[in-house]
Amino acid sequence: MRKDFVQMGAVAVVWFLLLGGCSPAEPAVEQKEPSATSQKHRHHEETPGGAPLKVALVTEPKRVEAGERFTVQVRLTQAGKAVNDARDVAFEIWKKGDQKHQKIPARKKGDGLYHAETRLKKPGSYQVMYHVTARGTHVMEAEPLQVQP
Repeated sequence: MRKDFVQMGAVAVVWFLLLGGCSPAEPAVEQKEPSATSQKHRHHEETPGGAPLKVALVTEPKRVEAGERFTVQVRLTQAGKAVNDARDVAFEIWKKGDQKHQKIPARKKGDGLYHAETRLKKPGSYQVMYHVTARGTHVMEAEPLQVQP
């Protein structure tokens, strides 16, 4: 009796494995790795308004020098219109190879612009990552920044 039970169990396991292999599978989703110079992270790519949130990062002045103050800012748009209702905007800055990151909250300037002022003491290669939470979407991307001596 016990032998029959074990055999029936083995047959059931094989049967389920065979049926599982024949069932329609979910389509594979291609995952792309961020490039070495750019790290992207998006939650809810499509915002409630339907169009994706677009973020453009710039520094003023464009040439950043060690020890000098500069402004880092993002312009937020959706469907070509300025986004002035972001819930949270911040910048994360770190020197390449360092574990220590500096996170700076941004202030709303108007017309979709959010900015923060900072200073980097040492010349070298840095990364600036913006963190934007707006309209049900969180977007972050790191871009390179070269600080001149």
